[in-house]
Amino acid sequence: MLNRLNDLTIVIPSSGRAATQVTLAQLPPALHTRTKVAVPAREFDEYSEHCSSRRLWAVPNHIKGISKTRQYIMNNSPTRYVCMMDDDMTFAYRPTMASPKLVGLPPEDNRLVELFVYWRKLAGQYAHVGLSARQGNNRVDEEVKECCRMFNAYMYDMDRIKEADVVPGRLQVMEDFDLTLQLLRQGLPNAVIYKWCWNQKGSNAEGGCSQYRTNAMQTRAANLLAKLHPGFVRVVEKKSKNWQGMETRTDVVIYWKKAFEYSTLIEG
Repeated sequence: MLNRLNDLTIVIPSSGRAATQVTLAQLPPALHTRTKVAVPAREFDEYSEHCSSRRLWAVPNHIKGISKTRQYIMNNSPTRYVCMMDDDMTFAYRPTMASPKLVGLPPEDNRLVELFVYWRKLAGQYAHVGLSARQGNNRVDEEVKECCRMFNAYMYDMDRIKEADVVPGRLQVMEDFDLTLQLLRQGLPNAVIYKWCWNQKGSNAEGGCSQYRTNAMQTRAANLLAKLHPGFVRVVEKKSKNWQGMETRTDVVIYWKKAFEYSTLIEG
C-alpha cells in the first residue's frame, strides 16, 4: 500500500511549537519516512531537540509567515505531489456516510494510511484536494465533495499547479483561499474528503500564525481577497468562537461553486 505514496511528500509547516508536534505524533510511523516538518532555519536546533533532524526541513530565514512558507514548500517539493497540514491536528473517520458519527483514529490505526492512499489517488484526478474539518463534517453525506472550501490540510499535484496561470502567496493570510479561487476560476475543480476529517483545539493558538497575525492583517487580507475575486468573495464581520485573542474579526464568505461555474461559462 505504501508504494502508492512514493511520489508524495507530506509537509507540516511549524514555528514556535518545537515541543508540541501534535500532527506528526498522530501519523503512523509508516508515514514518517514520507513526512517533513518545515521549520524556520533559525529554529532548526530547537526542533532537533524534540524531533529527528531527518524529519526536519529548514526553511530559509528570509521566508516569513505561513503564506510564503507554503509557497516555498510548493516550489521546492521533491515529489510531484505534496500534502501540507497544520501542526496541531488529530484525525477521525466515518465508518459509514449514512451516519455523521466519527471514530477517532490513534496513530497505530491503519485507516490513517488508507486516508493518505485515498487522498493521493484523488490528487491524481484533481489538481487540488482537501480534507474536511470536523466542524461541519456532519452536514455532508458524500465521501467527496467538489468545488468547496478547503483549509489547513491540502494535497496538490504540482505538475498541474505549475501549468496553471496562478500566483501563490500573494496574501499574508488566507492565501490558501486565494489559490483555490484562482484554480477554480481556471476551470480546475477541487475535491474535499469527508470520509475522514481533521480536528484542532482552536485557531490562533500560541505559536504558528499567532506570532504575527493581527486584526489589521486579517482585515487587509479579506479586503484584498474580495478585490482580487469580485463577485465571488463577500467581506463580513464575525464573532470568533475558537480564535484565541480575537473576539471579532473581519472574514469572508466565498462562493466557491459560482467561481468554478463562471469558468465554464467563459470557456463556453
